[in-house]
Formats: sequence, C-alpha cells, structure tokens
Amino acid sequence: MDRELLAHHYAVWTAIDEIAGQVGMSRWSLAQHCGLDPTTFNPSKRVSVNGLPRWPSSETIATILIATGTSWAEWGIYLDQMKKMYVHPEGGTVSDGYAS
Repeated sequence: MDRELLAHHYAVWTAIDEIAGQVGMSRWSLAQHCGLDPTTFNPSKRVSVNGLPRWPSSETIATILIATGTSWAEWGIYLDQMKKMYVHPEGGTVSDGYAS
C-alpha cells in the first residue's frame, strides 16, 4: 500500500480512538453509543482478511462526531495530529502494526 495512503488510514482510525478517549469512552462503548456493533472499532476490523485497509464510512464518522459533540473542524485537527504522529520527519513511519 502507498505510504501516504497508509498514513491517512492510520490517522483516521487513531483519531477515532483519540476522540473516544477524550470523551471517556472505550472503542466498544463509542460503537454502542453510535448504534453500531460493539466490535466495529476494534483494531482487528481495520484491515480485511486479504490485508487491504478497511475504512469507516462518512456516515460512521458523522455519527461519531454527533455522538461525541466533536465538530468537523476538530475532526480535521485530530486527523492532522495523528498523521504527524505516524510519519517521521525523515520519511519513515512508526512501528505500530500499520507500517509496511
């Protein structure tokens, strides 16, 4: 997978985790609060069985933002912060299971 796309994939999922933590919820409780299966945000569901990234839908993201009182602007800030955490200035990536 392209390094830039991988960084965005990491940023999206990590931002969801960060938002859940900011409002005192676990991934499980956030999913339930959004009316989703409790395992929806589990790390094991972020990559398909064939190794391709799985992305949350825009509807899921909107539901998360509504459920947590997060604005789209704040969502963008989370994404930028998470992507910066993923990509090192030297062009490498952190080793967190997302790096290839």
